[in-house]
Amino acid sequence: MTSAMAGSATVYTSGDRRVIEDDRRSIAIFRSERQLAVIMKKSLLMLSALAFPLLGQTFSDWTPPVNLGSTVNTSSNEQFVFVAKNGLTLYFASDRPGGFGGLDIYVSHRASINDAWGAPQNLGPKINTDAMEHCPFVTPDGNKLIFASDRPGSLGLNDLHIAFRQNTQDDLAWDNVRNLTELNSVGDEYGFSGFQNPDTGILTIFFNSSRPGGSGAGHSSCRSSARKTLTAFRWSVSMDWN
Repeated sequence: MTSAMAGSATVYTSGDRRVIEDDRRSIAIFRSERQLAVIMKKSLLMLSALAFPLLGQTFSDWTPPVNLGSTVNTSSNEQFVFVAKNGLTLYFASDRPGGFGGLDIYVSHRASINDAWGAPQNLGPKINTDAMEHCPFVTPDGNKLIFASDRPGSLGLNDLHIAFRQNTQDDLAWDNVRNLTELNSVGDEYGFSGFQNPDTGILTIFFNSSRPGGSGAGHSSCRSSARKTLTAFRWSVSMDWN
């Protein structure tokens, strides 16, 4: 791909485009004729490949990234991207001027997969605070937003939070934000992703956590660093989204 560092990646299943981050913190997009469910951080690409095994697919199928341009990218940091199921809505975090805090979550739309992305919009004060909000994930029905934040009241450094909306066409309709206490710990939770089995309806969720241990139920993979151990947990559960 590149000798420089690439960051988080996301995939949606209704198209053939993929979103990544490059070492300049700019969001880039590239396409493939194959479906490869790499939806975690670069450090967990092997976990993603194991979680969504698609035989016969290799990373050599990807074409060179194309920067999304100055409509989306700025001289600030743009990162932690998520593309909605329809491929027409892009969520990401940025610390650009005009936000509410450190990293805020923004959304951008386009009319079709062949059109350019429109000007990003901040999701507003019901989602963004003077803390850090990042790692957005929107459920396939478009009614639930899961994101990470270190806002006051969190159990650890970053906690997973959930917000709801009735009108999926209203980017500012997110409300009723709550802490996903059933998933969070005194560690660092972020990078939520999910896959719903179309046959059973069971949602398998993945996220990063630095909680102690990492060898209990739901543990999938971990790697060690000089500072801490990042552990990816997986649950097959019917989540209570209310």
